[in-house]
Amino acid sequence: MKKLILLSIILIIGCDKEANDSATQNLWIDAYHDNSYYNDYTNETVYEENTSANCILQGNPIPEFNYIKLNETNFIGDDYATIRPGYLCIGCYWPNSDSTVMIQSNFTPLNVEIQTSYGQSNGIISLPDTIMTLGLSETSNLPLSTPFTISWAGSNADFYYVSFDYKYNDENDDWHWDGFEEMTVNNSFTFPGSIFSYNGEIVYIRVQPINGPIPKEGAEGNMSGDGSGFLYYWANTFDYEGDDIIVGSGYSGRISNTSTLHPNEQELKQRIRKKIENRILGIEDF
Repeated sequence: MKKLILLSIILIIGCDKEANDSATQNLWIDAYHDNSYYNDYTNETVYEENTSANCILQGNPIPEFNYIKLNETNFIGDDYATIRPGYLCIGCYWPNSDSTVMIQSNFTPLNVEIQTSYGQSNGIISLPDTIMTLGLSETSNLPLSTPFTISWAGSNADFYYVSFDYKYNDENDDWHWDGFEEMTVNNSFTFPGSIFSYNGEIVYIRVQPINGPIPKEGAEGNMSGDGSGFLYYWANTFDYEGDDIIVGSGYSGRISNTSTLHPNEQELKQRIRKKIENRILGIEDF
């Protein structure tokens, strides 16, 4: 089974070729659309439509940040850029909310412009439609070793990230919590029956619509200017809100200490971005 993957680019920018002919930077930009966001100052969720952007740049030396622009809104200053080991992060959600790059109107098309010491890059991208309906091949009890299909309608995204978590008891009666995920350009995906070898439950089913270059080896970037890069736009995630789906006879007991528990929203976004990166670099197939 293919493993899932998400986001990366390699740009070659000739902003200062005389000083450094081999200067390169890796640029990954993700724009996330949602109906709410968390306000760190008030410690509450704000139910207001928004689009936020996150950009990771790698280079030697690490690029110096000048600004990033979403449509007509310009974000300038050190509050929006954080130096991490080996890369520069723009619009990160940490260490403080001042670094959030967000607009609350004029969401699509989204024109992104970014300038660093390596040069300026531009890209324009549309917001994919939100998924309207989600169908499952089974909604109550999935027999052991039976394939499981997730399908959806209402979206026109370039590709989709599909995932679910599976908690189960293995042959040694140890409990586990595993995540399964895939990417597809189709409006459905079938996970093989070999996954469901143990009694347990399927939980946290979700589909993420994404616009941008298909993440596979040899993909061409969709940004231009002094360099080229990969820009992606994520629509609202569709989460299944029905009951957990019983696999076999279900599970009973505690999750083992060695299990991987369901990631939070930020961890999930980072995981998806990394999968896209791996596929573009040819580490895994689409």
